[in-house]
Amino acid sequence: MHRNHHANVICEDVQRGKHVEVVGAPGSGKTTLLQRAQSSLQQDGWVVYSVQGQPSFINHPLAALTVAGLVNAAELRPQPVAALLAAAVGDLCAKLPHGRSALFVDDWQELDDASWGVIQAAARRNAVPLVCSRLPADPPGSSTSRLSPLAGSKMREVRLRPLTFAELEQTLKQHLNGAIAPNTLSRIYAKTGGSPGLALALVDAATQVDKLRVIENEWRGAADLWNDSLAALARRLIDRLDGEYRDALEVFSLLGAVSVSRASELVDLGLLERLEDHGFIQIVPVDGDNIVSVEPPLLAEYFRHEANHVRRFRLTKALEGLPQPSQGAWGSTALEVESEHSAQLVRLAHERIRAEQFAAGQAWRAAPSLRTAARAVRALTLGIDRFTEEVAAIVAEAQQLTATDEEAFDWACTLADVHIARDADLSGAMTVLATAAASGSEYAPALEARAAQLALVYSGDQARARSCPRPPSDAPPRVHAEILATQGMLALVEGNVGACTVLFEERRELLDSSSGAGGVDATVEIFEGYAAYLSGDAANTILRCLDAFHDAVANLDTVAVIARGSLCATLLLLEGRHKEAGSVIARTHMLGAPGTLPAFTRTSLATAATVLAARKGRKSLGERPQHDQPSMQEIGVPLPGVSPQWAAVQTLISAGKQRDAAALAERSGHEYWEQDSRLAAAYAYLGALEADPTRERLAATLPRLQQVTAPAVALLVQHAVARISEDAPALADLAGVFAQQRRYSFAISALQLAAEISRSSGDPAETAVFERKLTELTKSLPTGQYDPRRGSKVAAELTSRELRIARLAQSGLSNQQIASDLVLSIRTVESHIYRIMRKLDIDRRADLADYFASNS
Repeated sequence: MHRNHHANVICEDVQRGKHVEVVGAPGSGKTTLLQRAQSSLQQDGWVVYSVQGQPSFINHPLAALTVAGLVNAAELRPQPVAALLAAAVGDLCAKLPHGRSALFVDDWQELDDASWGVIQAAARRNAVPLVCSRLPADPPGSSTSRLSPLAGSKMREVRLRPLTFAELEQTLKQHLNGAIAPNTLSRIYAKTGGSPGLALALVDAATQVDKLRVIENEWRGAADLWNDSLAALARRLIDRLDGEYRDALEVFSLLGAVSVSRASELVDLGLLERLEDHGFIQIVPVDGDNIVSVEPPLLAEYFRHEANHVRRFRLTKALEGLPQPSQGAWGSTALEVESEHSAQLVRLAHERIRAEQFAAGQAWRAAPSLRTAARAVRALTLGIDRFTEEVAAIVAEAQQLTATDEEAFDWACTLADVHIARDADLSGAMTVLATAAASGSEYAPALEARAAQLALVYSGDQARARSCPRPPSDAPPRVHAEILATQGMLALVEGNVGACTVLFEERRELLDSSSGAGGVDATVEIFEGYAAYLSGDAANTILRCLDAFHDAVANLDTVAVIARGSLCATLLLLEGRHKEAGSVIARTHMLGAPGTLPAFTRTSLATAATVLAARKGRKSLGERPQHDQPSMQEIGVPLPGVSPQWAAVQTLISAGKQRDAAALAERSGHEYWEQDSRLAAAYAYLGALEADPTRERLAATLPRLQQVTAPAVALLVQHAVARISEDAPALADLAGVFAQQRRYSFAISALQLAAEISRSSGDPAETAVFERKLTELTKSLPTGQYDPRRGSKVAAELTSRELRIARLAQSGLSNQQIASDLVLSIRTVESHIYRIMRKLDIDRRADLADYFASNS
């Protein structure tokens, strides 16, 4: 969408007589942008000519203008040089009338000097605005470097940034006319750095060789998207590089990721600086260090796939004589990723997966054991959509190895997790665990406990968890820890938050006092997060969860990013903090959806994204088919905000169908209650009361709500009772409690309701008190961070002019037709369309239909 905005800006500046310089890397879309702006100006009646720079033109006077058909060099050539140039200027001025003409020059740095001198002279004589494009800088070692010819003049510089992940997704979705698998999209984003031209070239090349094809209604890529067409594109980018620069880029590409301090040991610092100046590397900030990233990432792929064996041997020998880093290539520091480094984040995360796959494979081959096999299988599962032959071979060989009881336990858990992550095969996972438990080892109770956890989370079966055997007192700490985790998870699902907290605390103390008792269990971490949130410390819990999420992002831990991101997104949405939730979802979505665990986090994130889209009035996203989710998760994980039914309820609310939403929520609550999933039932009932707050519904659900012993739930029940009984003072008191707990969306909502009830009852003094408190509270908070519109229809607010233009655009009229109909300039219409799409958070005019359907 920002490319359309740039085109509008260029046109507006040209109409004001200003020069524009567009700066963009290869594949950034600068040529397409110039063509779009040129076409728009021509539609407005402007005379516009374009000239294209080419490296082969540089040594041929007037070649660029001759090819463009703007001068006839053959007729002018017999004259002396000065007369020839003067005649060329005259010819060009004749074609560019003063007032409504412009000249577009693509890649002006590759024009011959004569053409460029003639263009500048004609532009000055006729006051013709120039729109020029160039690369960020000439390649190091080239001889064509020039200063910007527009410097010091009336000029705007437009720098084309890479597309965001969402923008690239929308671009490719339109180009392919279909959805793209998240993992495939993430890899495309990482390989192209968000460059639209490179991304489209990659997609087209991969499609031609059948490495990108439609499977189950979405485009999916092969494990390796590289092909010969991409090699030709990469060679064009590096053909003008001197040898030492090319060597440096190849070294950085082969190593995958190196710090600047390490890079300075490999190449001269001055060379490194020039590579950065000319855009062939970017330095991504690290806490205490920096990481070198080859740009565009396509070059790194080229050097890895298209090896010149003699040069590769020479570089490898040179590296052998250098001191090795004291730590791994990733060091021990954490990446502080800012928004402008999103593409680098995704690429480096993929590089880390690649490095772990390589290291784990090396460890397995060097010392085959169940421990190294488990590491290798988990690493390979991260980067693939399905079981590969390599994974199957490791599993077959590992089954023949002897191992300790603890190693056998870890191996069985790994295989069970892979069954879940690979294709949602709960039955296969349970069979693996049951077979391992039948061996009679001292870890058998832990294996039965792990099976009970899977049954509880993925099928709602609580019987196994309740019948989990108590281990002998002398059983290993990890066995006791698995039993405590199972009991704690069961207590949370049943709504007994106090018991859950005690059990998890006991488990944590046990693990802290034991050596070698296993690492962080992501499933337990998520359940612990819910327990802390429900215990009455929502704000601090979310703060801790966000800190943990950002730590995972900084450390490029894809599994932890997705697991913690799913928890953060859900809790933020439950609190009405939609803007923050959207940021977490976007950052998580960028990494794709590899075989991460726990597998339900993917459902949780999809549900959160759907809820957020529905709250923004995006009907098409809010009604995504339920069959997109793994079949075993259709009934929903028994946790608040994870069930797909929650998304359906929020979609109905956002469409203004509160009663339908309440009926669905209450029905879901009854189903959960019958399964003894009382916590999920309580939140479903609260959702029903929020959507349709009637006394009858409260009377039907209150007895059950009061049986759930969670402070957060009890407070929301009080809020529902006060609202339905129209007790304004009670709502105001609750607002104070919510504000003290920093749950500001609920505090704002309670004060708004209190003021509304007082106003309806005819008490102006009380109304004024509540409104004053509401004003004081909202003024103290960041704008737009807390959304109190819970349980109500949400629609973006358009001005009357914007609404009229949006309806005309939705009906199929072009900008020119809308301008004629409303007696406006086409530029004014384009500006309105841009603001409308920003307000509605949409990327295409076609999405306006969804907005009007959702907000009729």
